[in-house]
Amino acid sequence: MVYSMTGLGTGETQTSSHIIRVEIKSVNNRFLEVSCRLPSKLNQRETAIRDLLRKSLDRGKIYVQVSIQYLTRQDMPFTVNSEAVTSIYSVLDALRVQAGIEAPVSLDHLLKFTEIFDSPLEDSTGDELWPDLEKAVLEALEGLKKMRHMEGLELAADIRSRVELLEKNLAAIEKIAADNPERIFGRLRERVARLLKDSDLDQDRLRMEVAMLAEKSDITEECVRLRSHFQLLEHTLASPEATGKKLNFLVQELNREVNTITSKANDAEVSHLCVDMKGEIEKIREQVQNLE
Repeated sequence: MVYSMTGLGTGETQTSSHIIRVEIKSVNNRFLEVSCRLPSKLNQRETAIRDLLRKSLDRGKIYVQVSIQYLTRQDMPFTVNSEAVTSIYSVLDALRVQAGIEAPVSLDHLLKFTEIFDSPLEDSTGDELWPDLEKAVLEALEGLKKMRHMEGLELAADIRSRVELLEKNLAAIEKIAADNPERIFGRLRERVARLLKDSDLDQDRLRMEVAMLAEKSDITEECVRLRSHFQLLEHTLASPEATGKKLNFLVQELNREVNTITSKANDAEVSHLCVDMKGEIEKIREQVQNLE
């Protein structure tokens, strides 16, 4: 199946005490690279999340963001340390008096001190939340894969349409190439006749030279390889495996064969057709960069 490397998926798990939300985004990247932003309570679950993603994704820069919303006060990930609040307030108030500041100590001042909060869950491994987190991650991952697949199908359709144009141009080139020896013979005979004017032409020698030129300009092998690459490209697009890297190699081979045809054909019309083909191949290459 064809997958794009760009997409977005979201997942959510809700219980009586909390809601876990997961968002997974992906963009183009040569390799699989996962970046996670997790609440501190779930930091130790980052490796498990990465393992889940690696089972389903092969390439792309993946961004995972997880948030927890607590629905009951008992489940809040911190509590207020009353003794610390009193002590810090006393110190700040004494400093205010000593400095001759009339404004009273405010809540904003106290919030600058993390000591006023206790976090009994700070060292937790998040075991009790993992089943809900895993469910939300898998839901987001499924949504991401669906979006990547839909975009991948559109990219594959565009690539196929461009391959059709390449096949039409190749058919036109093969038709020209079939008449190439006769055209070479005619052009060469006229050129030699102009040079020699009234002198007799050695027809056998002329035909031998034409045969040598025709052999040098023969593009049969390149045309056969191009058609083979077209077929392999279609087979790769229909493959259940990741296709991006293989398609990238095929695009390079397409470009190589067209360049060889351009240099061997020695024909203006063929050269123009090859320029068009190279333009389409470049567009295919750009689309392939988006595929997983």
